[in-house]
Amino acid sequence: MIAALEVLSRPVLVDRSYLDDVVAILRDVVRYASREQVRLMPLIQAAEQFLTYRPLHPGYYGGLHDRACKEMNAWDRQRLADGWDAIRGRAA
Repeated sequence: MIAALEVLSRPVLVDRSYLDDVVAILRDVVRYASREQVRLMPLIQAAEQFLTYRPLHPGYYGGLHDRACKEMNAWDRQRLADGWDAIRGRAA
């Protein structure tokens, strides 16, 4: 799910011709995402929006690309902070 959202968050940088395929993959995997993981909920909600959106042009999902970008940036920032905290904890 996270890898699919990464691709969908960068429509300017990737070939849009296969983004509909990425959403099809997302449709298959999002149901396995753990909703008990609070940190995953914004990503799951963004993913679910892609599943119900009907693009006017192939591979273009309107503002959902921006939503995916926002959620993935927040996810990446948190993972970086978690890693940094773990490194600092080991060094202390």
